[in-house]
Amino acid sequence: AADRLLLKRLPLISAPFVGGLGEIHTQADGGLAVLAAMPDDLRAWVQSIEVNSAGDRIALRLSGGAVAMINEPVMLDDKISALRAVLAGTELECITEIDLTMPDLTTITRHDSCAP
Repeated sequence: AADRLLLKRLPLISAPFVGGLGEIHTQADGGLAVLAAMPDDLRAWVQSIEVNSAGDRIALRLSGGAVAMINEPVMLDDKISALRAVLAGTELECITEIDLTMPDLTTITRHDSCAP
């Protein structure tokens, strides 16, 4: 049972609290949509999902410190497929950022010490 709980670990969703107590807060909705679209094998790579106050800038903090920029929670299946392709074919320790804003044009920023 402990192994099953470990495999089902969910990333932390970080969203700012905006507004007053008792009001409906939707800042985490985009992060929750990303989490719901994420398959288990990718979820294991994601430590946290960070959402800005407007909800239009969503970032995934990955194991090893790289950040995957999802930004708006649209085309999530395409963005997740692009991220899985990057993770399957790249040394993660060399990556600082993966920009998935336009999944067909995914860009990778590497540490200066890593050769492209």
